[in-house]
Amino acid sequence: MLAASTLPLAYTTQSSHRGLAQCKPGLTPCQHRARKLLPATRVGLDERMESQPAAPAWQHLQHKHTQQQPPHQQAAIQPEVPQIFDYEHFPRVDLPMLAYFPLGVALAFSRVLLWVLCIAIDLPVFRNRNVVDAYLALLGVKVTWHNLHLLPKGFHVMVSNHTNCGDLMALFTLPQRYIHLISPAIPAKAMNTQNLPVVLRPAVLDTYDAIAAESAESSSASPVHLFPEGAMTNGAGMLQFSRGFTKFSRPGTPVVPVALKTHIPWGIRTHTLTSSFALNLLLYSFCPQVHIEAVVLPPMVQGQGDGGAHEGEGRGAFVKRVQGAIAEHLNVPITDVTIHQKRQMMREYEKKRRGA
Repeated sequence: MLAASTLPLAYTTQSSHRGLAQCKPGLTPCQHRARKLLPATRVGLDERMESQPAAPAWQHLQHKHTQQQPPHQQAAIQPEVPQIFDYEHFPRVDLPMLAYFPLGVALAFSRVLLWVLCIAIDLPVFRNRNVVDAYLALLGVKVTWHNLHLLPKGFHVMVSNHTNCGDLMALFTLPQRYIHLISPAIPAKAMNTQNLPVVLRPAVLDTYDAIAAESAESSSASPVHLFPEGAMTNGAGMLQFSRGFTKFSRPGTPVVPVALKTHIPWGIRTHTLTSSFALNLLLYSFCPQVHIEAVVLPPMVQGQGDGGAHEGEGRGAFVKRVQGAIAEHLNVPITDVTIHQKRQMMREYEKKRRGA
């Protein structure tokens, strides 16, 4: 269990340097509201890294940029930091949590066993609605959907932000069975399950081509869901969306943004920047109840909408517009951080932690 304060992703309102995690300008009004975020503290992290010879690349960039500014301008570019990754699982411990702890540990291991059994047994009964509801209740997961009437009837692509390892279970409660694109790194046994409430497929180019072909043949092809960020944050901000979903959504395909918010008691952080999936799942299962709230936003079509304002819209601009709708609803900033940069941060942090 990592005991450290949150590592900030530094960005400034004026920067031309690549690699800085700065808020995207011009997407939605949420970026202006991002200025209300309080600067993150570096206490604790700096104390651990103080003796290390090297600092992450983004720190060097920020330091260099600050040094080059005239003194009267330096105050204006102090970083405002969305803390999108956590470094400790239990930021506070009180008496009710201590009293619950033995029960929580027992629930955690029991629920993880249920996860494993569901995948290992893989029976058709697991697609029965009553069984799914009972299964989620045993796992302590409550799902609330809003605006389900906005979901298109035919083929469409659903995209959402990603804040917890159990976000996928929100799809378990929908009447339609979605294809969910997931990391090809997961075990083959999990990928090949046939009776989950969702169909798991690896997020690779071959899958994209297959989905594009299926949707071209039939307008009633199974809808697709994915997390375009490619990794989890703590919900205080968003990673950059990838453009992957535009590779298999044919012209005119509705893309449905969904804003996810997870409510967890005691402020427990079920995952940190470097925690493993197994630990994430264990801590997720430790919680007495996890409430996933999903809000369906109006579907979008590339090049359409707003009275022709998006005519000729490119893939990149469309992806930004879709992500901007989610960020606007959640009132969080979109950072410049990508999944690849997050992986680099993980490696840097682990290297510093081992050397501390």
